[in-house]
Amino acid sequence: MTVHLSTIEVDRMGNSIKVADVDSAPMELWVNVSTDRQATAEVPGQVDVKVLKITTRSFPIDSYDRIVLRGEEWDMAVPPVISQWTRATSHVALILRSRNRLVT
Repeated sequence: MTVHLSTIEVDRMGNSIKVADVDSAPMELWVNVSTDRQATAEVPGQVDVKVLKITTRSFPIDSYDRIVLRGEEWDMAVPPVISQWTRATSHVALILRSRNRLVT
């Protein structure tokens, strides 16, 4: 999984906003992926719904970061769940929802 971390920028109105910094070097994370739900559209133009469960050792990102997995952009559906047990079994679980396709 590739993650572009967020940064604080100033918009044209002078407000400080958090946006994904696509100009900086992305962070690569090793993750375990399992499909949670998937609904494929039958007619072109309808939206496909894809939801994945992700498990990883550490997840140092927030909801403003850009997440790319398998060539698609994903959004966090719920905040990450941190399970801290022993050093060998501690992990972070989260659910990602697809944005459908990357705009190129």
